[in-house]
Amino acid sequence: MNPGHALSTAFKIGTARKLQPGDTDDSEQIGWLYAIVGIVLLVVVQFTIFVVASGGLTINEFRDLSIVMLISLGAPFVIFLVAALMTGKMARLPAAFFYLGILLSLVQIVSLIVQNISSGSSFILGATVVLVATAARGFLKFGWVGTLVVAILVAAAIIGAGFLLLQLPTGRYLT
Repeated sequence: MNPGHALSTAFKIGTARKLQPGDTDDSEQIGWLYAIVGIVLLVVVQFTIFVVASGGLTINEFRDLSIVMLISLGAPFVIFLVAALMTGKMARLPAAFFYLGILLSLVQIVSLIVQNISSGSSFILGATVVLVATAARGFLKFGWVGTLVVAILVAAAIIGAGFLLLQLPTGRYLT
């Protein structure tokens, strides 16, 4: 599958849009290479933003914040992996990872802009939860209950990662 077709397929299914007559759901044709591309893109974007925005942090503070970001951004992928295993939709998982990697990268970039205007933490949480919940409807074919469970789990993981920062040695000293 070529990159353009993989991208359009991932976004059609990830946004949970109804397929038009004649369209096919080719999400199972998207391979793990695309999933890795999405995840690597997210890591590169987050690392770049983090390094640029973290001027003046000590190595220990940088390490602790990196742990929290890894948990926050990794949670949707782990939740999707578990949900795909439970529902037998593993063939659709690479497409979901590709979609999540690209979308969460965009959320991180937009959140950087929003944080320059105002406090963007609620924006990041809300945008991530909505995008992941919508992707659960599209890729995993969840109804409203399953979608709500995924949304709550992602929100809890992100909020929990924030509380984890307070427990890490340098987290208590960050201002």
